[in-house]
Amino acid sequence: MIGKRIFYGIFTLGIVVLVVLFFEGRLSLGALQGEVSLLSAEYIVEIRKDGFHPRELNIKEGDTVIFVPVEEGLFWPASDPHPTHQFLLGFDPKKPIQSGSSWSFTFNKGDTWHYHDHLSVASRGTIIVAGGDIDNRTNKTCLYNDEARCFDEKIRGALKDEGIEGAFGLFAELYEIGEAPASCHWTAHLIGEEAYREFREGNEFTPSRATSYCTWGFYHGFMETLLRDDRDLKKAAEFCTFVGNELGWGAQDNCYHGIGHGFTDDPPHPSVWGDTDAVLAPVLAACQELLGNISNKWEICSTGGYSVLVGFMAEEKYGFSFDQEDPFSFCRTQSEKYHRACYGEVAPRLDAVTRWDASKLPRFIEGIEDREIKELAVRVALGAMMQRDVGKDDLTNYIEGCRTLGDLKETCLGGVVWGLLYHGPPENEYVKALRFCESEAFGLQEENFCYKETFSRITMSYPYAQEKIEEICNGVPEKYRKYCNIN
Repeated sequence: MIGKRIFYGIFTLGIVVLVVLFFEGRLSLGALQGEVSLLSAEYIVEIRKDGFHPRELNIKEGDTVIFVPVEEGLFWPASDPHPTHQFLLGFDPKKPIQSGSSWSFTFNKGDTWHYHDHLSVASRGTIIVAGGDIDNRTNKTCLYNDEARCFDEKIRGALKDEGIEGAFGLFAELYEIGEAPASCHWTAHLIGEEAYREFREGNEFTPSRATSYCTWGFYHGFMETLLRDDRDLKKAAEFCTFVGNELGWGAQDNCYHGIGHGFTDDPPHPSVWGDTDAVLAPVLAACQELLGNISNKWEICSTGGYSVLVGFMAEEKYGFSFDQEDPFSFCRTQSEKYHRACYGEVAPRLDAVTRWDASKLPRFIEGIEDREIKELAVRVALGAMMQRDVGKDDLTNYIEGCRTLGDLKETCLGGVVWGLLYHGPPENEYVKALRFCESEAFGLQEENFCYKETFSRITMSYPYAQEKIEEICNGVPEKYRKYCNIN
């Protein structure tokens, strides 16, 4: 019986039971000496293609859960969050398990532990250990000591109780008081993942303004989880058309990026570990087949695949590595038609390579012959640097660093603006960008460019909110209001 408790020793049953357990190898001498609780038990969680059974299980400290695949296929139960599994270290078999085998984990800490199938992240489960109470993990309170885990749980609770707008609203609140450990984009990614799981359970999904927050990270997470759950590309493309009709091209393009992200296996099959072409070939072919006749949409889709692979490289996982001395060396091996996608996804990794110093960029981009791709790399690299530094009040070092890039100075400054908007809090993304434009370190021409670039991107961020743009515009110096683009 699924989830039924299997007794291996209760003190009141007497010494006979203890002796039987000892000789069967189910109770060690140490346990008899009090090193392990006599009340420990084992539970079975079956893994099927439709998820974990039971999805929620109540146990006690010291109890063991055995994960047993009962259908053909590969499965990988592991602690949240995906893909790092860091909330409960050790709760990760480190490789897939399949029918005929099993994997077990002993829970020695009372708490509420969420987990997922690493190969199908839409499949989720919860283990409530000892006094752990999932109902106490609301959107306003958190009993965890781990800041990142607490934040994750608060956002999940808000999404469940108040929907997408509620989750983003809570994020904005936590961001303002300094309790948001994740960047805006990755928080949107998280909300998208959780929203898909609600959608999968039959809850209605309505595209809204909130799903555009944090540069559409919502759709990256939503589509990644959807494709890892259901590989039907046509359904995924139909969904992207649906959100595009509701919210415009920005939503649709980011949805396409999510298709490439989700269609790339994470983790890849062990037979292709270390083989970049083998990992990329299926997703690039799928993007081409699905969207090849629609402008550059196939390229946008392919960026999702490169994003996943570059992540493997940066984290040195699955036999892949990242060349710190020549980060773009991998891209030069790719077909020229994919250069924009590849360079654009490697560029964010230059933040750590340059140690967040724009003046060090020339060394890494000087070998890029295509001017357009070089500009892309600079802009994206600076945008990525803002993920760490969006909270800083003084960004003078970036102004000085961008000046060392010669004719790419404005591209560099534009990347800072883009990054501040990209990683800023919902509905207030523009605050940091406009504050950056107010820097006394700017010359007159640089200041003019900053306001022009900022309003160009604000207009894209609020395509249907003219009142919002007008409100923002009224707060800047009058001489720069000409860039507001108010109809």
